[in-house]
Amino acid sequence: MEASRKGKGGDKVLMRRLHIVYFLSRKGKIEHPHLITVHHLNNNSVHLRGAHFL
Repeated sequence: MEASRKGKGGDKVLMRRLHIVYFLSRKGKIEHPHLITVHHLNNNSVHLRGAHFL
């Protein structure tokens, strides 16, 4: 879903709402899916990083 608003100088800035689904694992077994929603500026890339723990 996208929403627009005005930025500085009258320029339009588009915000996107991103739904990210991720899974956690414990002792080699995958848990239920988790969901996080973030608001993101349209002119930037999205980068996700994973963390690995032993």
